[in-house]
This record gives sequence, structure tokens and C-alpha cells, in this order.
Amino acid sequence: MNHDEVLRARMLLLGSGELSTAERLRAYRVLVHVSPAVYRTKLSRLLVKLAARSGPEARAALLAEAVTVAEGLAERDPLRTDVLGAALRVARDETAR
Repeated sequence: MNHDEVLRARMLLLGSGELSTAERLRAYRVLVHVSPAVYRTKLSRLLVKLAARSGPEARAALLAEAVTVAEGLAERDPLRTDVLGAALRVARDETAR
């Protein structure tokens, strides 16, 4: 992971301005590699939220990524069941459409 990318992502999240969903998504995708315990939950939840507002093709890809990210949460993480369950439920519902 490029140190400059990590620094930019952290500065973006620490800034005082309101971030767009795309900016937050880019930052989380970078930071999940350096702080997975912190950013896997945030990234998975944001992907599910973004999928709800996306077209069918993008929705499927975003939900697949959300499930993959959530599956990477540590077994002992207290949020794992909720985050993974939410991603799987939404992905299942999408498949049933």
C-alpha cells in the first residue's frame, strides 16, 4: 500500500468538510488494508448503502464486495454477525429479484 495514498485517505476523513459517498468509499478502500479491524465494518456498511442506490450491475458488484469485506472480519469481532448478516441478506434479496 502506497504511504501517500494512506495519508491522503486519513487526511480526507479527518477534514472538517462533508465527504461525498464516493470520497468516503475511496478512503475506506485504502484504509481497510492498513487498519482492517476499524475499516472493514465501515466499508461493508457503506457498500451496502451505496448498492441500494445503484443500478443492477453495479449493485451486484457492490454487494459482492460488501460480503467479501464482511467475511474478512475477525471471528471475535462483536459486529461481525450484524455486518455480515446485513450484507448477506441484502445480497440474497437482490438475487431473488
